[in-house]
Amino acid sequence: MTGLERLQSIAASGRKKSWGNTAPSETNRSGEGSEHAHQVDVIRWCRLNEGRYPALRWIFAIPSGEHRHIAVANRLKAEGVKPGLPDLCLPVKRSIYGALWVEMKTPEKKPVRGGKGGLSDAQHAWRLHLLEAGYRHVVAYGADEAIREIEAYLRLGEELETAETSSTTHQSPPPHPTSVKRQEECHEDFR
Repeated sequence: MTGLERLQSIAASGRKKSWGNTAPSETNRSGEGSEHAHQVDVIRWCRLNEGRYPALRWIFAIPSGEHRHIAVANRLKAEGVKPGLPDLCLPVKRSIYGALWVEMKTPEKKPVRGGKGGLSDAQHAWRLHLLEAGYRHVVAYGADEAIREIEAYLRLGEELETAETSSTTHQSPPPHPTSVKRQEECHEDFR
């Protein structure tokens, strides 16, 4: 049985782990491992939870942060790859955001306080640009944080749908008589 098949069987059995329907890979159980290993766990979780969150089918990785042979690096640069881009993008509109961008970091890089949280200058510049442009950008320190952020982002749409549905089927309760009287008194003060 391959690792992915094992994760799928765990998801199918309904056994819950602390961060969803699947367990992180062996290298990350204690929060250790490379940024790559954490990102692989996030993508595995996304693939296994597309039934629960269909929008996850659109998540993709931006392979701009690895060390490459100089010829490959030059070719990618010529194609438009830029340093500092976040690692993952979920181009699905939720609430006021046009997309979710996720910068992956290992848990060891989590800042105690202040600073840029392990972000390079280029990553920090992209973060500021994406936030200013109206996107949601998060820095996730490990697979657990990334998955929590992705789920929270996807739930933004559910909250809006619920609010829209309830506003069309339910009317607001009438105002309390005391508040109506107080509003009238305030209006008299300005007459």
